[in-house]
Amino acid sequence: NSRDKVFIDLARVLDKYQQHSQSTISSMVLSLEIARRTEWNIFPNHYDDVGNSNSNNVHNFSSKLEENIKKTAELLEANYFILEKMLKPFDIVLALPSPIPSPSPLSSVGVGQNSHFEATAGQWTWKGENEYNENKVSSSYDSAAQVICHIVRDYSTLGSRIRASLYDWIIDQLKVFRNKREFTQKQKQNDRSVLIPGAGLGRLALEIYNMGCFHVEANELSIVMSSAAYQLLHQTVDGAIYPFVGDFLMNEINSEDRYRKVQFPDDKYYSDRTNVNNNDCKNDAKKAKREDRCSAMDRSLSYTVGDFVEIYSTQERKAGYGYIVTCFFIDTASNIYEYILVVRNLLASDGVWINVGPLQWHGNSKLNPASDELRTIIESMGFIIHSWTIDEEAINYRHDDIDEASGYTKFEGYRPLRFVASLPSRSVLGLEKDNVEDQILKIRQSCAQKRDSSREFDRDKFSNVTIEEIN
Repeated sequence: NSRDKVFIDLARVLDKYQQHSQSTISSMVLSLEIARRTEWNIFPNHYDDVGNSNSNNVHNFSSKLEENIKKTAELLEANYFILEKMLKPFDIVLALPSPIPSPSPLSSVGVGQNSHFEATAGQWTWKGENEYNENKVSSSYDSAAQVICHIVRDYSTLGSRIRASLYDWIIDQLKVFRNKREFTQKQKQNDRSVLIPGAGLGRLALEIYNMGCFHVEANELSIVMSSAAYQLLHQTVDGAIYPFVGDFLMNEINSEDRYRKVQFPDDKYYSDRTNVNNNDCKNDAKKAKREDRCSAMDRSLSYTVGDFVEIYSTQERKAGYGYIVTCFFIDTASNIYEYILVVRNLLASDGVWINVGPLQWHGNSKLNPASDELRTIIESMGFIIHSWTIDEEAINYRHDDIDEASGYTKFEGYRPLRFVASLPSRSVLGLEKDNVEDQILKIRQSCAQKRDSSREFDRDKFSNVTIEEIN
C-alpha cells in the first residue's frame, strides 16, 4: 500500500549500511594479510614457515590491525542496532488530495491540511509522490552515514559549538526582528510562522519552537532523515554511537580516535524540553505595552516530508509565513532561481529570510553563482538585504571540538555565508497575482527544450581551426 511505499527506503539504507560494514571489514582483512606477508619477509623470526606469527609482538602493525578488526566489527554492529531503532516506519498522515481538480503540474504532490504536533506527540504529514517511483533521484541524505553525522552535529555535546555558531545565530536574528514588531497574540498566525526547509533531524526547528510564540514548520525531502528525526523528537531512542568507525582510513593522527564513543542526545536537549523559556515573549509584550502575553501553548511544531519546491510553490502557500530559515540548504538547489521564487511566494509582506551555510553547490546544480552573484540575484527579485557576511574562520560541518583541527593531518571546514533579507510589501512588488507554480513549470519546460535542441559538439569541424579563427 501507499504507506509501505513511503518507507521502502528505510530498509534499503539499513541494507546498504550492512554492506558497507562488510566491505569495511573485508578491506581491513585484506590489509591484515598484506601486513602479515610483508612482516614475514622483514621479520622472519616472528613467523613460522607458513606465515603464522609465533610471537605476540605488539610492535608489529599486523597485531594492531587484528585488534582493530575485532573492535571495528563490534562497533559497526552497535551502530546498526541504533540505526534499526531509528529507521523504522512511524505515524504519518498521508496528505489529502488538493481540492483543485487537477494535480500539481510539477509532480503528483498532494496538498492537505497542515498537521501540527506538540514536539513529543502528534501527526506528521507525508506530501510526497502518490506512487513510489523506483527510478526517482534519491536525496543525498538518504544514507546511514548522513544520519550518524547529523546525530553528532545536532544531538551530541561534540556538535555543541557548531550549533552555537549556526543555530544560536539564527535565533538571535529571529529575536531582533521579533522585537521590532508588536509581538502579541492579536497578530495573524502567518506573522509568527517559521518554515525551515532542509530541516534534517529537526534540532533547529525544536530550538526555535522552544523560544515560544512561534508556529514552526520543518520540511525535509529525505524520508530516511525524517524517520530518524521522528524518533529523536519523540524521545524513543537514545544511547551511544561510534561515528568515526566507518570512516576512510586517512588523515588520522591517533588511531584510537576512530573508536570514539559519542552519547546522544545531549543534556541540553532534555533541559530545553522541560524548561521552555517564555520570558522573551513576555518581555517583548511589556516593551510593546500590551496586556497580551505569549503563552507556551500559543506555539506549534510540525514536520512535512516532501520536495520544497513542489510543496511550497502552490497558491495555497502564498504569503503564509513570516520567516523562512535556510541552514545549509540553498546550495542543494538544481536551479537557485526556483528556491528564491518559492521563498518569495511563501513570505508575507515584511517577511524575513534568514540564511546560513556554504555555497558548495551540489552535483545536480545547473547554476553555481558566487556569493556576490547570488546577492545580485536575490536583490533583483525584490528582497532587501539587511546583512551579508562570510565567516572569517571555517567551521566543521560534521562536528567540532577543541581538538578537531589537531586530530587530522587534513582539516576540512566551511566558511558559511550568512545573510538576512526581507520582502517589502507584496502589493508594491506586484506579487498579488503571481503564480509561482506556473512560473517554475514554464522555466523547467523551457530549460528542457533547450537541452533537447542542443546539438553534439562537432569536434571534426573545429579540429583544424586555430584560436584566432574562432575569435
